[in-house]
Amino acid sequence: MEYRYAVDRRSTHVEIEFAGRLVADTIVAILDDISWHEIRAGKRGLLWDLRRADLSAYRIEDMTRVRAYDEEGASHVPASVASPGAAGPFRIAAVFRGDANHLILRLWQSSGERPDDLERRSFDDIEEARRWVAAP
Repeated sequence: MEYRYAVDRRSTHVEIEFAGRLVADTIVAILDDISWHEIRAGKRGLLWDLRRADLSAYRIEDMTRVRAYDEEGASHVPASVASPGAAGPFRIAAVFRGDANHLILRLWQSSGERPDDLERRSFDDIEEARRWVAAP
């Protein structure tokens, strides 16, 4: 499965610009590569720029797998290591392009139970997503 991604580590959050077919295996591989546990402990949020992604193969099973991976990762992040300026839950934003992707990401946003320390939202405007992820 071919895909590309670029990581931009900002002071408040991390951005991942993704192109290619998105499925759980890909997400987990990227999260492992960017040291997900450290990001959860030291940043306010994570922004996925999925405007060039193919979400046609993304299914409920993928959402379940990524949620389980995240819950496992969150259990390794001690509250005492949280980012000093971080207030509120860790935020994950996904930026989409197109109506079909919007529907998939709305489902992702509302799927499953969320831990108290995690908030997810989908956006069609990258600047709005950046403001939301970085806000205290």
